[in-house]
Amino acid sequence: MNIKEMLAQRKQLLEESKAIQAAADKEERDLTDDEELDIAGKLEEASGLVSKIDAARETQKRQAALRSQLTAADDWEGQPQASPVRVVLPNTDGASMPNIVGGEASGQFSHFGEYLFKVREAAVTPFAADERLSPMAAAPGMRTDVDSLGGFLIPDQFSDRILEKMYNTGELLNRVKSDGFYTSLSGNTIKLPRVDESSRADGSRAGGVRGYWVGETNSLTDSKPKVGEMTLTLHKAAALGYVTDEMLEDATATGAFLERLLTQELIFTVENAIVNGDGSNKPLGLIAANCGIEVTKMTNQTADTVWGDNLTAMWARMFAPLRSTSVWLVNQSVEPFLFSATLAGRFGSETTAVDGIPLYYPAGSLLNQGKYGILMGRPVIPVEYTKAVGTVGDIILWDPASYVLVDKAGGPQSASSIHVQFLTNQTTFRVTYRVDGQPTWDTPLTPNDAGDTLSPIVKLAAR
Repeated sequence: MNIKEMLAQRKQLLEESKAIQAAADKEERDLTDDEELDIAGKLEEASGLVSKIDAARETQKRQAALRSQLTAADDWEGQPQASPVRVVLPNTDGASMPNIVGGEASGQFSHFGEYLFKVREAAVTPFAADERLSPMAAAPGMRTDVDSLGGFLIPDQFSDRILEKMYNTGELLNRVKSDGFYTSLSGNTIKLPRVDESSRADGSRAGGVRGYWVGETNSLTDSKPKVGEMTLTLHKAAALGYVTDEMLEDATATGAFLERLLTQELIFTVENAIVNGDGSNKPLGLIAANCGIEVTKMTNQTADTVWGDNLTAMWARMFAPLRSTSVWLVNQSVEPFLFSATLAGRFGSETTAVDGIPLYYPAGSLLNQGKYGILMGRPVIPVEYTKAVGTVGDIILWDPASYVLVDKAGGPQSASSIHVQFLTNQTTFRVTYRVDGQPTWDTPLTPNDAGDTLSPIVKLAAR
């Protein structure tokens, strides 16, 4: 077997072992004797492959060094003697590609574009692959698994930056991380406690806790909370991009361009699931969540509109303690209706009508110089994950503090390969991010006075 085949076999052995353990964990039991022996055998076989892979890599390095010495001896007179060095390697279509040399001394790539170029270079001439690509299983700061197509994994120095950009620039991710519950997992599943509360009536708060006024000689009546459980299992989101050989010739610009695009696509994929996810192999989103509330439209309301009365009715259904961290998510097709949304009222005598009190203050207006529009004192955020006006999900009042998000420790994992688009001289780059999320509430809440139910997710019904 060659190195690629041995790596693939080792990965399969580890995945099979993990599957056995995961099955036992799911059934909440210990491993059987046969399962222990099976896992031990697979790990021993995988360990034996590591030694063979290391030996094959050493052989590959020795041969690559000999070829490099032969090339240097043959071309010495024609090579510039200054640093950085630029040599020419043959391409698969007969053209040539410059070899960009950057951060070898530090053991890291000087920029994302240099890494991209080295991947393509290694695919064209594998015997001369950059040593920062070859020993990834052992090198510090690198992922331990290898792409099934034989690609090279992107170093942590770039994967960590992708994760940081996601949570700094994603409108929803940023708020869940700062206001909600966010953590990283070493495993794939986590079970979190959840207070099973569906009513604020006496004896129902926190699922059964009750407070009393008692006299000096009176005893307290027993009460206890009812605690449920929610399970989150990591799901894989992926972003894929292709880069031509011509683009790789300008490695610095291409690296920055592709890193930005892959990050933006991951932001869209995860945040779209936070709004629209159905909980099947993806996070459970706001629209499908059982705890969400739909506020009915007004009598005789025109189709595909949003009225001021809709907005005040939605605000009244947001659980009051959560309003201070809530936000309005709107589709851009809703914005024109916000500009004309007003509140009718009375001033002075009962016969003096005052119409046109604005509910919405757009960003940059005289009374609101902030980044976002303001509605009921809370920011209005246009996001493309919401629905067109008139559809459920076109405007959502949401509390990010009532959402939990978990991801895989280490952040996004990335891989690259030339094999998928080899015939068109393109290199494929893929970033995967394992994540899950759901609201912390399970059902809407009946208030203490048994009025309309309340929720951290309030939507407007179809119009």
